[in-house]
Amino acid sequence: MNLISGSIVLRAIEEDDNEVLKALINDPDVESKVGGWSFPSSTEKQMQWYRAVTAGSDPSTVRFAVDVDGICVGMAALHGIDYKNSNAAVDIKLVESARGNGIGYRVIKMLEDYSFQELNLHVLVSEVLEDNMPSRGTFEKAGFTLDGIMRNRIYKNGRYHGQCSYSLLKEEYLSL
Repeated sequence: MNLISGSIVLRAIEEDDNEVLKALINDPDVESKVGGWSFPSSTEKQMQWYRAVTAGSDPSTVRFAVDVDGICVGMAALHGIDYKNSNAAVDIKLVESARGNGIGYRVIKMLEDYSFQELNLHVLVSEVLEDNMPSRGTFEKAGFTLDGIMRNRIYKNGRYHGQCSYSLLKEEYLSL
């Protein structure tokens, strides 16, 4: 099922998306703003990832390509879906041209609708680097609450960064 909001479509990841997704994983600016770590990705490594994620072997993760006006501009995911406790984590990565113009906010709102209305989840969470103010602002605008900051959790660019833990409860979503 595709999720559609105006010119934005969240859809299954296709092989044609690999170049955009490989560029995202190899983008030093993106890497410096997200938790975790990654190694440089070659075309072959990207194809291996694509084959693995499209095989559908992980029921706890739903990944979407983000299209704007028919062009792939990134990806979004619900991962760690816990159907017993009704929660999941939200992640989003967009190419530079798709940042700062409301697309990320709209994608998060689409994921909220899908999570709470279709999957009947109770809480969404996200972890954002403390100094990634654009992402923090986007999640806060989308209704997420800062639960706390885990100090010195992520090592990037020669120093440790705090990691902000955000959440949105279904009842908060319904009152927005």
